[in-house]
Amino acid sequence: MNGDANYRLVWVIVFLVIFPDIDALSQCSTCVSDPSCSSDDGFPTICPESLASGTVGEFYEGEITFFLPEEVIDPGSGLVADLNSVSITGITGVPLGMIVELDDDDAVYYPSDGQTLGCASICGEPLIAGTFEMVISISAVASVLGIEQVVVDTFPYILEIIEGVGGNSIFSYSPPSGCDSIVANFQALLFGNPNQITSYAWDFGNGQIANSAAVDGVLFDAPGTYDITLETTISDHVLTEVYLSNTAGGGLDDLWSPSPDPYFVINDAAGNNVYTSSTVDETYSNTWSDIGLVLTNPPYTIAFYDEDFFITDDDFLGSMAFSLNGSGTFDINADPSYGSLAIELQTAVNTSDTSQIVVNGSPEVGLMWSTQGDSLIAFGEDLIDYAWYWGDSLVATGLDSAFVPQQNGWYTAHGTSSLGCTGVSDSLLYCSLDATFALNLSLGELPEVVAANFDFNVSDWEFIWTFNGEVSDTLTGISNWPTDASGWYTAEAWDPFGCPWVSDSALVCWPLNTPWIEEDENGLLSVVPTYADYQWWLNGEPIPNATDSTYQTIGPGLYTVSVTDFADCPGVISDEWLVTQVVEASAVAPQYWTVYPNPVSSQLTFDLPSEADGFTVQVVAMNGAVIETARVQAESTINVSHWPTGTYILKAQSRSTGNWLPAVRVIRH
Repeated sequence: MNGDANYRLVWVIVFLVIFPDIDALSQCSTCVSDPSCSSDDGFPTICPESLASGTVGEFYEGEITFFLPEEVIDPGSGLVADLNSVSITGITGVPLGMIVELDDDDAVYYPSDGQTLGCASICGEPLIAGTFEMVISISAVASVLGIEQVVVDTFPYILEIIEGVGGNSIFSYSPPSGCDSIVANFQALLFGNPNQITSYAWDFGNGQIANSAAVDGVLFDAPGTYDITLETTISDHVLTEVYLSNTAGGGLDDLWSPSPDPYFVINDAAGNNVYTSSTVDETYSNTWSDIGLVLTNPPYTIAFYDEDFFITDDDFLGSMAFSLNGSGTFDINADPSYGSLAIELQTAVNTSDTSQIVVNGSPEVGLMWSTQGDSLIAFGEDLIDYAWYWGDSLVATGLDSAFVPQQNGWYTAHGTSSLGCTGVSDSLLYCSLDATFALNLSLGELPEVVAANFDFNVSDWEFIWTFNGEVSDTLTGISNWPTDASGWYTAEAWDPFGCPWVSDSALVCWPLNTPWIEEDENGLLSVVPTYADYQWWLNGEPIPNATDSTYQTIGPGLYTVSVTDFADCPGVISDEWLVTQVVEASAVAPQYWTVYPNPVSSQLTFDLPSEADGFTVQVVAMNGAVIETARVQAESTINVSHWPTGTYILKAQSRSTGNWLPAVRVIRH
């Protein structure tokens, strides 16, 4: 270890112990210095160059010797510096779970007095694996030409810890496993000493992170193996800068210049001088940067002095105590000196470890019908217990994988594996094979309906009604259906479990009004309204194949038609219609005409097309007799009060063309 004589004169080791439980650590054996430890360049060194590797979870003990010469020679200037004393300021990066014990209790060595060798024991059970760089910080007091100076320096030393057998070394958690989802609690196990800052960075492998030492209620909501990682960072407080904004004037040696020559000294809680700054000539203010002093033994005192040469002691310019409260810039109020000091955090230990939480999935549970179809069978790998549910109700438990349902509904099986995890099967529907209901007809009540006959509430059932093959929408709670037309009515129903029920069939036949026959100018008979079935008759005999809604007359006679609105219902026959003659169809489209009022009691007005010669109108009674013939024009009126009450057929023929207009029926009342 070579270095400048003014700054790398001597070093000693001080340690910073970082471990989770001091009572769990064994005391190290007393070390013995190696008398052969020396350096070729005459500067301090550590022997051996490296220690044997340690193993996680296994007790480890090793010794190092440090050589501290009485004096060192600066190779550049040739100046000889006496190494008066070395004070310990810190060791960082000691493997977690291990301690360092020095052979000198006060951690202060005096090489100039012959104390040129020192040693330290490193022991304990390392908790984590890795290559650890232990940084050794020292503060040396040296004399050059009778002038003492304080020099601060650091030296690295490597110790490797390999992975051993065992679990996580930096955090604990519970529970380690569960079914489907678990909620776990975590606790960090590593902490710095009270003078350090410890921070945590958790990654739970499920998208969640945290930064506290204890974390409760972490949810792992899906089966799988989760890597849980904790990174622990332990940081030292490091003094990086001192700013003097103002102070008092110089001392007696500064008569030719009133400006002081300021410098400062920092002492730890034990009163040890851990740092002395450089002196700045003739100024009331200054900034000392890149100090790099690790603060491990608070509270500290910073004192300012005006350096006086030869005549008097240095003038005291005020002091102030300060503690460690994290990083930042802090005011100095050391009357008459004022300013600020800057403290940063420097990583002393950064380590991480990973463990796993296992969330076991629920077993897959299948459900099927037995070969006979009368029982349910649950199946699945590693199932040892079963619970049977009808809907949400538990109906049976036990070791039997078979179950015989007793009532309609959806059944599920809950199967438990040897791991204690429970899976749920799909549901199978059990329905009675013979589920029917009757239909009742509410005769004489309005509205008349076909009603499903149940002895219990079916308001939450679903119904589909069928009328003559036409199917309704699915309707909830509609247990009756209006009978507004003749035909067959049936219904299907589904109970709350989805099981089907089927009704019997009900035939409803509504009474029909007597159908009304009309005849056009071509002798085509028709009947309104529309019916399901027709049969035309002539003179009391059915006309073969005359089953349409219209019939073309083939000769005079009495025509009737029988109709029904549903094939399975009885029919109704019309009044007789007299055909006196059959006219050939006109090539000219017939013109519309009418009479009013209709029915009529006295005056009947004709609404006819306008023709110069007018029309001849025949009034025919229902027995075929022409009771009156009249010549009329458009808007002509005739008196019909002498007609007997009844129904008459009016026939109009153009006097100019000879064409017949469609017949019109009129009622005299």
